[in-house]
Formats: sequence, C-alpha cells, structure tokens
Amino acid sequence: MLFKYVIILHTYDYLFFIKFFKNFIYILEIYLLLIKNIKPTIAVNENSQKRFQSFFQKESRNQIENKLFSLNLFSEYFLELFNKYKLDIFKHENFSEDPIFNLISKISENNDDNNHENKNDKNITDSNMENQLKDSESKITPKNIDEIFLLYLKDVYKQTNAEYFHFMFKFIILFRQCINKLKNPSTFNSPDPKNYYTQQNNAEGVPDFCNDFVTDFMEPNEYFGMDIIELIEIIQHLCFWLFEKNFTTSNLALV
Repeated sequence: MLFKYVIILHTYDYLFFIKFFKNFIYILEIYLLLIKNIKPTIAVNENSQKRFQSFFQKESRNQIENKLFSLNLFSEYFLELFNKYKLDIFKHENFSEDPIFNLISKISENNDDNNHENKNDKNITDSNMENQLKDSESKITPKNIDEIFLLYLKDVYKQTNAEYFHFMFKFIILFRQCINKLKNPSTFNSPDPKNYYTQQNNAEGVPDFCNDFVTDFMEPNEYFGMDIIELIEIIQHLCFWLFEKNFTTSNLALV
C-alpha cells in the first residue's frame, strides 16, 4: 500500500515528495531530541558551526540591500508584544516597570536624539545607526540574562531585515519570560520584574531551558503563531551565539 502511494506521488509531484520527506525527517529529529530531553553538550561539532555562520544567508533572513532599519523598532516590537500578551506572559500591566524595557528604550532614545540632531542632514547613512548601536553597547557590560539577550538582539539587528528581526525579537522575549516562569514561578506570578531570574543570573544555564521552552511553554500556546521549524533554528542560533561569546560553556548539539 505504501509503495502504491509512493508511485502516485512520484508520478504527479516527485519534487514535492522529496521536500516533504526531508522536512518530515528534520521534524522527527527535533522531536526525538526533545522527548529524550538530551542535555546541551560542551562539544562543538562542525555542523553547528556551519549552520551558525550561514544562518543569515537564507533569503528570508537576509538584509534587504544591506540596509539597516530603524532602531525605534526595538521599543515598538516590545510594546506590541507587551500589549498583546501582558496578562498571559508578563503578568503585570506597567511596561515601564520591566527592566528589559528600560534597556530597550535607551536604544530608541539614542536614535531619536541623533535623528533630531541630524534632521536637516540628508546624508544620514546606515553607519550612523550602527554607530548609535555601538554607543549604546559601550554603556552596557552584560551581567545578566536580560542584558545578554539584548546584546544578542543588537548583534542580529546588523545582519537581518525588519520582518525577520521581528520574529527573532518575539522569540527572545517569549524565551525570557519562559525562563522566569519556569525558574521562579512565585516571582513571575507576583510579579516583580526586578527580581526576575533573568535579572539576577547570568546565561550559563540558558541552553538547559530550550526543551522545556518548546514543550511546556510554546506548544500549549500553539507556538504563539510562530513557525516551529524556524523557531528551532533560532534556538540553535542563540545557543551557539552564547557559546561563541563565552556567555555559556554549553552548546546544543545539532543533528
């Protein structure tokens, strides 16, 4: 019976079948990784490094004509997520009380100040925005997960387009809230954002939360509308970035 269906697919759409089969194997590998609860490893395999280095070469992740987008999107994206999920994943109603927003808002404030100073200058280039980003980075020495996650967003901002950055930004905020919920439910439900786990701890153990993030936080909420395959790719990219930047000694092993 299976052979019969394969022949039919081969006759009508061989390429579709090959693509479907590859995607099925990929999803199956991810599923097995999750259900077995495989822990991150300190080993870095060649496949991990290649995927990390080529991550933004995919067309949907590429910059558009090497143009940087407005830094104001950092604040805009956070407020969009907060207003949409404040009762579900933030558990408080005042975004200004959240420490990570205070960090994010400084980026937009620097951008607004520079735009005001240069409002009559028609030669404002991408290098201006990149310099503004570097200025904000120089003022922050990452010491906790919130600050490290923000540094990650600043880094990927330089390499991708606004649409994909929105996807990555959403992932980071959801992952951050998941970590806080899993690690300290009482503080998360209070809530007291200044005492969040991500405010009090470094990123050494972040890779350990990846499995629970997908199975216990994302899956019951239908992945918050995010594509699961792309989500797994971003999780892998973040973990490898954390390892490369020496924020953790663990790294997810890629199949």
